[in-house]
Amino acid sequence: MIRRKHKQAGRVKKEKKLVLAYQEHLKKEIEEEMEHSKLSDEAKVVDDPGRYRKDDDDINH
Repeated sequence: MIRRKHKQAGRVKKEKKLVLAYQEHLKKEIEEEMEHSKLSDEAKVVDDPGRYRKDDDDINH
């Protein structure tokens, strides 16, 4: 019984490490995606200045 609990505790620790590592990996991917989307948003503003006028129309109504 004790052995079994110990094995399960070890498995849980390993799973937690894997989950934390995966979360870190996702955070890095999201940060990279955010940087990429910021750059693409800036490019879109230059390419299409009328894109943001929709917000102005909403404010006027």
